[in-house]
Amino acid sequence: PKKTLRSFFHNYMREPQRESRFSQSASNCGTAKMTDKIPYVKHNNGTQIQSIGLGTYTSLGGDCERATLHAIDVGYRHIDTAYFYENENEVGAAVQKKIAEGVIKREDIYITTKLWCHFHEPERVEYACRKTLQNFGLEYVDLYLMHWPYSYVYRGDTEMMPTDAKGEVELNDIDYLDTWRAMEKLVELGLTKSIGVSNFNSEQLTRLLANCKIKPIHNQIECHPALNQKKLIALCKKNDIVVTAYCPLGRPNPAEKTPNYIYDAKVQAIGDKYKKSTAQVVLRYLIENGTIPLPKSSNPKRIEENFKIFDFKLDAEDHAVLDSYHTGERLIPMTHAIKSKNYPFHIDEEHRHSASNCVTVKMASKIEYFKHNDGTKIQPIGLGTFASVEGDCERAVLHAIDVGYRHIDTAYFYGNEGEVGAAVKKKIVEGVIKREDIFITTKLWCHFHEPERVEHACRKTLENLGLDYVDLYLIHWPFSYAYHGDNEMIPKDANGEVELIDIDYVDTWRAMEKLVELGLTKSIGVSNFNSEQLTRLLANCNIKPIHNQIEVHPALDQKELIALCKANEVVVTASCPLGRHNAELRTPTFMYDGKVQAIGNKYNKTIAQVLIRYLIEMGTVPLPKSSNPKRIEENFNVFDFKLDAEDHAILNSYHTGERVAHARQAIKSKYYPFNSTSTSSQKSMPHCHNMVYMRIVLTTLVTITCLLGDNFVELTQHPLLKALVDNATHAAIGALTGIAFAMQFYERTSQLTSLMLGSLLCAFITHHTRDAVRRGFWLCPLGHTDRMPQVAYIVTTILTPHLLGCLHNICRSASVLNFLGQYIKLSEGQYRS
Repeated sequence: PKKTLRSFFHNYMREPQRESRFSQSASNCGTAKMTDKIPYVKHNNGTQIQSIGLGTYTSLGGDCERATLHAIDVGYRHIDTAYFYENENEVGAAVQKKIAEGVIKREDIYITTKLWCHFHEPERVEYACRKTLQNFGLEYVDLYLMHWPYSYVYRGDTEMMPTDAKGEVELNDIDYLDTWRAMEKLVELGLTKSIGVSNFNSEQLTRLLANCKIKPIHNQIECHPALNQKKLIALCKKNDIVVTAYCPLGRPNPAEKTPNYIYDAKVQAIGDKYKKSTAQVVLRYLIENGTIPLPKSSNPKRIEENFKIFDFKLDAEDHAVLDSYHTGERLIPMTHAIKSKNYPFHIDEEHRHSASNCVTVKMASKIEYFKHNDGTKIQPIGLGTFASVEGDCERAVLHAIDVGYRHIDTAYFYGNEGEVGAAVKKKIVEGVIKREDIFITTKLWCHFHEPERVEHACRKTLENLGLDYVDLYLIHWPFSYAYHGDNEMIPKDANGEVELIDIDYVDTWRAMEKLVELGLTKSIGVSNFNSEQLTRLLANCNIKPIHNQIEVHPALDQKELIALCKANEVVVTASCPLGRHNAELRTPTFMYDGKVQAIGNKYNKTIAQVLIRYLIEMGTVPLPKSSNPKRIEENFNVFDFKLDAEDHAILNSYHTGERVAHARQAIKSKYYPFNSTSTSSQKSMPHCHNMVYMRIVLTTLVTITCLLGDNFVELTQHPLLKALVDNATHAAIGALTGIAFAMQFYERTSQLTSLMLGSLLCAFITHHTRDAVRRGFWLCPLGHTDRMPQVAYIVTTILTPHLLGCLHNICRSASVLNFLGQYIKLSEGQYRS
């Protein structure tokens, strides 16, 4: 008896946890009994795995070992860890204890771990696996996964995030196929029973399946109601690959009550129906979606709770509620590896949202829509797509839809209808949107204005978009071009001028009305119509236009035209809502002024957000254009504040009438919209997008330099002046600086003084850089500079009027004409005109 008593106390003191765990409460007993009823999932290689696992990421300092011990007692037979988690030793210790206690045998427990990114070089793979086994204290693991498809530079076993001198992670260019082949050898060596992957997208998985000897049995991916991964799960299921779901509960934060599906009353109601917690409901949802969730916890009660999800089933209505939380929000974007060619989240099924997007997505459901005069509705902000570089447009639209945009604006002229359509179709396939959820606007270009070409143009647009209909089809401009083929959108005559034709926009409109009857577009409207044109159209139409898309920003507030549109129930969409800013020149003023910044600070918003909000409150639908994901989100996040009267007064003060888009190539058309005094009486700075007009401006500059150069030779020899023009390659910049300087003086002194000063500066620069000018070095940089509109304005309004007499003489100079013809490619006729 004495020996027995000593043995009893020895065992009691040595193994207190074992005794306590198997004298658990009735509820825990129920959990343990449930173990026998838990379904197992069969792999493509014949092995089996429990349909729930214990996640261990971030469990350290003994928490992981305690959690694993308790999980095994509860009934878990599937533990997930990784070399990167730095807790393989704790998992191994817990498993060995339970084996020693007789609670489990080694073959009862399924252990998954992962190869980290700095071990991807094939010659390091076996070493890494053996190191992992040493950590566990085991002879084999059940499943060894490639943690990520991309790789890092190896700087030592423990330096798992190697960084360069700039602090950026050092990526390595190792093909994951080469790493996989080295992993296949681990199976042959008996170091792991099975192998698989983690965080592989559909393209990477498909490529691996086509090039492997041993088929992966698992793809472990982030999966929860906000990122339900249905498309990728379906691909895995088709190829007999099991999906394990990490972050299944989305990292709950009680203080912020995020994610919403854990704290939402609708999910709570589902839980109440089955007497389950919201976490249990979400885990059950993932299991029924065909995944194995890996909930992580070190709290004994939650470990038990997460396991008790096999005694109920969700119905179709429950699934519909949980499906509604899908936003594409990703918790683990791993953006530090975005430069790797093997970064997995570039493609469509891997919604590239960050957690910060969630706020913007939530806002989308609260936005009040504009109602059109035909009963259709439109979101009061849209994504503009003009001038998007190839590929950028599709990525921008994909991201915008994920953010919450349901209004996309494009045009045949933009050349990106195909990208817009591709993005929309991808999001429809993913289940993010239905076709009726998204409002697509596009436009009829000017060379299709002949009534018999309108239907052909619309059908071509639908072919580009890959859609059956568009929501809104606009006449892009009221003037028309000659038709020389679908792709020749700016037809030119023998003199290089745009070939205009005289098609009445009312006739074009009547052909547009037929498109509605044919079902090719739901609604029709106009773009860049002035008040007279709009009034005339309203008096002669059968179907009233629902939109007039016009340039609107603080410098061109268009209040009179907006008022007219509102009076006639025509919605105004605002193109160029932020002006077309240039960071170097700090233009337009309203984008860089401290007063607007102060307004932004008041509401904790950016200047761009303030300007977009201003346009919305003016009654327009702004169309900010961006391909930058952060700005796309930022531009949408404008519905949680309102400007006051003082803010509006400040923004109104920037109105100058300055126009960004002139379409001056069509100025000779009787339908050119910016001649009418009814549109605006404001001044408008000439624009220089038209090449002939730009060449005339350049001709004027060259003429000035040729005229004045020889007259100031002695003066320009002055040491002070010579010091200013040492760099011959900056001839053009110096000349323009001189002219701009003259303009500044023009407003303060007499015209004669400003002319003399400008001429003097041009002259000494010309004398010292004549060779550079004659070689044409300055023509290229000058032709591309953003300062061209200002240069044109200065030359045409200040200098040229005072030099007309001199220009008349210069025009007769054969040498000058020869110079101009050689370097500027301007004909004598064009130059004289």
